[in-house]
Amino acid sequence: MSPLLDALLNVLPPLLAEQQSSQLREALLELIDVATEHPTMFRSAFSHLVQFAISAIKEKQLEDDTRQAALELLVTFADGAPNMCRKDANYTMATVEQILGFMCDHDTEPEALEEWRNTDDARLLPHFNLTW
Repeated sequence: MSPLLDALLNVLPPLLAEQQSSQLREALLELIDVATEHPTMFRSAFSHLVQFAISAIKEKQLEDDTRQAALELLVTFADGAPNMCRKDANYTMATVEQILGFMCDHDTEPEALEEWRNTDDARLLPHFNLTW
């Protein structure tokens, strides 16, 4: 499957450019499944994939679920191939910045912020898979 990886990853940029959020989310979720089982398969394309995921996360026009899937893809690599992540010059700083950015994306209404801050309801909390 490794020789086909570049061709498979080439479908992602057009989905982002056309802001096809649901299709991009589905593609990212499939990549997460593959990265969970075979993270080092992405070694040759890892730097480009990190840059793409960061650009998808920053795209505020995409649905939050799609942006979160891009972030989850990055976190999946941290869990499955930490050495590969450590060797990438941009990975750590960019991933941490985006995690913090998501944490700051809240509703601007004071009542909603107060409810979020005081909640024990897991449905209102950000749902990242951050098991490092």
